[in-house]
Amino acid sequence: MSASVPEFFDVVRLNVDAVAPEIRGKSGYIIGMAEEDGVLHLSAWIYAREEVWSVKAEHLTFLGHKDDVAAAEYRRRSTIRVSVDPESGEGTVR
Repeated sequence: MSASVPEFFDVVRLNVDAVAPEIRGKSGYIIGMAEEDGVLHLSAWIYAREEVWSVKAEHLTFLGHKDDVAAAEYRRRSTIRVSVDPESGEGTVR
């Protein structure tokens, strides 16, 4: 898996020299993505901490496979839709 094309549920390892000490060297999987000012930020579920952390793509090593269990569980969940007011930034569940 190339770091230039991340996908949901890709399994990653946090680089030991580029991220917060609490998650250095830890493994997880991609659970969210956002681009801001041309920088790709990813949200990763960190297995050992059982938490989601936002990290830059360049701070990750992609391990070349997906977390199939997490992907299957996600597909079983119900979803919601949220509309965001562009002026206020407030969200409304639809």
